[in-house]
Amino acid sequence: MPPLDPSRYRLDPPPEDQRSDPRAWLQALHNAQAQLQHQQGRVLNLEAMAREAMGGQSWRAHAELQAASARALAAAARQASEEVAAANRRRKLEQLAAGQELRAAEEDWSRALKGVAEVSSACAALEREVAALCEAARREGRGADADKAVEALEEAKRRIGAGGEEEGGGGGGGDDEGEVVDAMEEA
Repeated sequence: MPPLDPSRYRLDPPPEDQRSDPRAWLQALHNAQAQLQHQQGRVLNLEAMAREAMGGQSWRAHAELQAASARALAAAARQASEEVAAANRRRKLEQLAAGQELRAAEEDWSRALKGVAEVSSACAALEREVAALCEAARREGRGADADKAVEALEEAKRRIGAGGEEEGGGGGGGDDEGEVVDAMEEA
């Protein structure tokens, strides 16, 4: 930081060698106007303090009011920060709980999907077995019984494919299985 230059507070005319230069006189004029404005401000402040019997007390009261306002704002900011932190903790707990629910639902879905795959595989195996038994029944001359078994199997597949809405609403019903089993036994 440069040292304080006291020359700007004096009202000196331009140096001897620059007294014929209008710019030097203009600079001296600007300096004089700045000094005058500064002195007018000082006088105004002194008059204002003189009008108030306790000018210093007024300033201290104003400073204390500003400090109290700053403390109140700091307390409000601290409280808002605590509320934000509490909301973040609450949201994190909710997210963790939702994550556990999602994992449980995913596990249930995975188990159900595995069960569906197992049932589908078992159905395909049973269909192959029924087809083999029907072929054996046809070779033995019992083609009508084999056709009846195939029709019962197709009807059961149709009902299962329709969601079991026609009978029982339970997705396949026991009657279909009984018909297929009876047809197989007859074959």
